[in-house]
Amino acid sequence: MDYREHKLNGSVKPKYPDFKRKDGVHSLWLDSAPQWVLPKIEGLKFDIPKVKPPKDLVEGSWKDLVENPNKWWDNRLQKINGKLKEKYPDFKHKETGKVLWVSDMPTWAESKLPPLNSKKWSGNP
Repeated sequence: MDYREHKLNGSVKPKYPDFKRKDGVHSLWLDSAPQWVLPKIEGLKFDIPKVKPPKDLVEGSWKDLVENPNKWWDNRLQKINGKLKEKYPDFKHKETGKVLWVSDMPTWAESKLPPLNSKKWSGNP
């Protein structure tokens, strides 16, 4: 499992292994790997695990959404109308690509979201 991206975005701690075997028995840190390893892994495809970001990171994204709605795509209506698949994120940041789902929304944010048809929100990407 490839954790490099999760380390970069803060979803896991910086000292977390770059790679872990699926059974969790072995781990690999690239900064301590032999030099010949790096060229061998370039271009290879690895499974990337789903990791929930830390709560404060998620809270910050919801805060940004309610304070700067024009920076986010609101996909809720397109999902309801069947134009987007159910698993598609409800909100996606236009610049960073961060995604949010209503199912993970903090209770304080619910009352701050405008209605689905609000012109304050942009359409889908």
